[in-house]
Amino acid sequence: IAGVVPLRLPQMEHGTDLGRGLDRCLCPLSVYGYRLKAGARMKALVTGGSKRIGGAISLYLAQRGYDVAVHFNSSAQEADELVAQINAGATRGVALQADLLDHDQVDGLIDRASAALGGPLTVLINNASIFESDTIETADRASWDRHIDSNLWAPFRLTQHFVEQAPDPDIDVNGEPR
Repeated sequence: IAGVVPLRLPQMEHGTDLGRGLDRCLCPLSVYGYRLKAGARMKALVTGGSKRIGGAISLYLAQRGYDVAVHFNSSAQEADELVAQINAGATRGVALQADLLDHDQVDGLIDRASAALGGPLTVLINNASIFESDTIETADRASWDRHIDSNLWAPFRLTQHFVEQAPDPDIDVNGEPR
């Protein structure tokens, strides 16, 4: 295993849902993965993976041979429909609910995804975030904390847990293998 590196998704045509979504994505999407030995099964967790850009990424990965854990918070129906679509193909999908504002649920999500897919994850895509409209006059500490927890703390902790469960502990999250 060479290291955990930000992955680049292939250039998508603008006619695809994924291509249209990613070229306008203003959210901090982080993708981490590591190289596998030949023949190993690829397993991915996509946070916020049940609809919009996350749903397109989940489907894209499944169509390319990945088993996918589709994370959702409140979009159970969309997650179940997407997992059914994934399971109709050659790969496996599972829906996993977790509230990324709950630190205990964040800390358990990687283990739950690994267990559900039958082994360590090979790719983590931190796509989930919250979008609450505030103005400078209406923003308060509680709103600030929700945004920090969902959009920064949860991806950070998930990445730490992802690295911990990787088969090779010598991983550099900054993108350059040691």
